[in-house]
Amino acid sequence: MRQRKFQISLALVFCFLLFSGLKSPEIPNIKKEIETITNPITKPIKSTFGIRRDPIEYILQMSKAYEKVQDYTAVFMRQETREGKLQDEEKIQFAFKRPFAISMKWLDGPGKGRDLFYVEGQNDGKILVNPGGLLGALVSYVRIDADGPMARKNSTRSIKQAGLGNAIASILQQTLLAKERKELQVVDHGERELEGRVVHFVERILPQDPVYQNHRLLLWIDKSTGLPVKIMLYNWDDVLTESYFYSSLKINVGLTDDDFLPPSARKAPKKEEKREPLKKEIIEDVRSLLKKSLEVYNKLEDYSATFIKEERVKGKLNGEAELFVKFRKPFSVYIREVRGNNRYTELVYVKDQNDNKIIAHPKGSVGYVLSKAYVDPEGVWAMAGNRHPITEFGIEHILDLYNRDFERGVSSDEVDITSKGIVDIEGEEARQFELILTNKVHKDLYYAPKTIIAFSTKSFLPIDIQVFDEKNNLLEHYRYLDLRIDNKFEDIDFDSRNPNYKF
Repeated sequence: MRQRKFQISLALVFCFLLFSGLKSPEIPNIKKEIETITNPITKPIKSTFGIRRDPIEYILQMSKAYEKVQDYTAVFMRQETREGKLQDEEKIQFAFKRPFAISMKWLDGPGKGRDLFYVEGQNDGKILVNPGGLLGALVSYVRIDADGPMARKNSTRSIKQAGLGNAIASILQQTLLAKERKELQVVDHGERELEGRVVHFVERILPQDPVYQNHRLLLWIDKSTGLPVKIMLYNWDDVLTESYFYSSLKINVGLTDDDFLPPSARKAPKKEEKREPLKKEIIEDVRSLLKKSLEVYNKLEDYSATFIKEERVKGKLNGEAELFVKFRKPFSVYIREVRGNNRYTELVYVKDQNDNKIIAHPKGSVGYVLSKAYVDPEGVWAMAGNRHPITEFGIEHILDLYNRDFERGVSSDEVDITSKGIVDIEGEEARQFELILTNKVHKDLYYAPKTIIAFSTKSFLPIDIQVFDEKNNLLEHYRYLDLRIDNKFEDIDFDSRNPNYKF
C-alpha cells in the first residue's frame, strides 16, 4: 500500500494543469518582451473578423469561434510558476473532444513519458494516470480523484478546468467584468507571424484589484480559426506567471471515444486475415506515394515550417536545432533560429543574387559589430556544424535523393523496404517507410545505407527523415513541423532589408 501511494504521488507531479495566478521571479522588461517576442508579418492582411474598430472584439469573437469546435489536437507548450519559481517548459501532446474528454502525453520537459486520460462522467470521475518510466511499466494506470488533494497538489486548478474552452471562458469573463467596470484597456498590436502562423496580437491590461486574476494578458489569436494559440499572463509587477502555446493546433479532426482510453482498453479492430504485403506491393506503394509527393511539390510555389534538425558532423551528433524557415521557388530561403547552437540568428539566401552569398546576422558580440555578413555557402563559416550547404536545403532535395536511391535500389534488386504503417509526427499523421540498401559493393552509388522517411497523409510531403550509416548510427534527422504551403511570399520575405527582420 505504501509503495502504491508513492507511485500515485510521483505520477501526479507531472500532470496538472492549465491556468493559475501564481507568483514568479522577475523576467525582462515587459515592453521589450512585447517588442521582441514575435516579428510582425511583412504586410497587412485583411482581418477575418471584419472591419477593425475595437480590439476588444478580437477577444469576444473567440467564444463564437470555439462553438464550431468539436475536437482538437495540439502540441501544448506549458510553463507555469509553482512555489515562487517559473518551472521548465513542458511539451505535451494534447487532445480534446466534446463534451469533455482529455488526453495528455508528455513529450519533453518535466514528466516526459507520462500520460493521462480524463472523460467527464466516466471512471467514477477519476483521472487515469500512467507515471511513465519504470513505475509506469509496474503500475500501468492509476485512478486519481479529479477534485482530490493529490490531483491538485501541483496545480492551482483541476483537470476539469483544462483546455481551450476553459481558457477562453476565463479570458472572456475577466474581460467583460473589466469592461462593465469601465476599467478595461486593450491594445491592438496588429497582425503578426508566430512560427509560420498568421495571428492577431492583442494585449489586455487590468488594474490591480482582487476581482482580477492577472494584470497583463498577451494573446495571439489565429486568424484562420479565430482561436487563441498562445497566452501569456503577468502579475502586477509585470512578472510572467503563466505561458501556454497550442502549437500545430488542428480542429475537428474526427477523434473517437477510443482516443481517450488507455491502449489496453481500446476496442480491438475487426479481425481480418493478416498477411505481410509482398515486397513488390510495397515497392509499388512507395513509388505511387513518391509520384504523388513530387506532383504536390511541383505545383506549390512556397512553404514555411518549423524545421528541426539533428546532424552528425565529424563523428559527433550535434544537439537539436529548431529553425523557422521560409522557402520560395526557384530557390529563395529565409531562416531564423528559434533554439540551437548556430552561428547566426537569421539569414537569407537567394540563388543568383548577392553574388550567390548567404547574408547572415552573426550571433554574439560579432553581431553587434557586424549586422550583416556575406558568406560563401560552401565556405568554412557556413559549413561549420552542418552536413549540407544551404544550396541543398529543402524538401525538393530530399525528394530527389530518396527517389534516386529508391529507383536505383529497385532496378538493381539491392533494396529491402518495409512499411512502418501510420505514425504520429508531433501531432500530424504520416505514413512511414524504411529503406535499406543491401548490396555493399554498390554502396557508393547511394546516399546512405538506411533511410526512414514519413510522408504526411494530409499534404503527401515528407515531414520526417532519418538517415543512418552502416553501423546504424544516426547521421541526420530532419522534421518539417506545421508545414504550410503557398503562403504567397514576396521578394521582401527574402530580403535582409526587411524592416521586420533583425539584420
